Amino acid sequence: MTKIITLTAAMSLSTSVEGAIDLIAHRLQGVRGPETLDQLHLGAFQGQLPAADSCLDCFLRLELSPIANAPVGGDGKVALGAALGPEGETAEALRRAVATTMTGSYLTMLGLEDPVGSDFVEGRDSEQLWRFWIDHMRSTATLAFGVPGKFAGSVRREGGAQLESEIKRIGLAPGLLRRRAASERCGLIAVFGLLLRLGQTKGCDDATFERSQATEKAQTWPFCADI
Repeated sequence: MTKIITLTAAMSLSTSVEGAIDLIAHRLQGVRGPETLDQLHLGAFQGQLPAADSCLDCFLRLELSPIANAPVGGDGKVALGAALGPEGETAEALRRAVATTMTGSYLTMLGLEDPVGSDFVEGRDSEQLWRFWIDHMRSTATLAFGVPGKFAGSVRREGGAQLESEIKRIGLAPGLLRRRAASERCGLIAVFGLLLRLGQTKGCDDATFERSQATEKAQTWPFCADI
């Protein structure tokens, strides 16, 4: 596998929480009410994030490299980094935008738990979580885990549109031939945050989680850890 260009400063859910809450506040308030937003702002779930933080950083390093050969997991047609070709400051701005989008959908899934953080399953470490996540990065996976299609669809549309808007603000634009594929990828990336949280919760039972550990795709983790 080709060595991916090293990027600076790790991005994480932990450092993106406040910006992500601002993005999803109207959605969660409409579904669960203001008390859920209060719980998210208090951050009592922060101790549950380290494994997911590592997975998000790994995804960003692989997906957003301008020399990425393919998108990370899923049924996308092109990696976002390859479609946009970010460099220098725009590369870091893109990483922040994607991290915030994915944190937003992660927190949206978290916000459905009653109380927030109560569905967390102990003992699923970074490498195991990555193996689950990369094996389920596809548009149909949320339905398989019982996430209502209307809900997942709204996250995909809204999160994808927000990410596309931020990409334009940064000053990046895909080439004409990759414009539609990049737009579709933005929507998928928004949904991936839902799946990342699912992999840490009772929404993914132990048997399903264990099956994901033997997939060929999962073997990118040791490579990613050395980037």
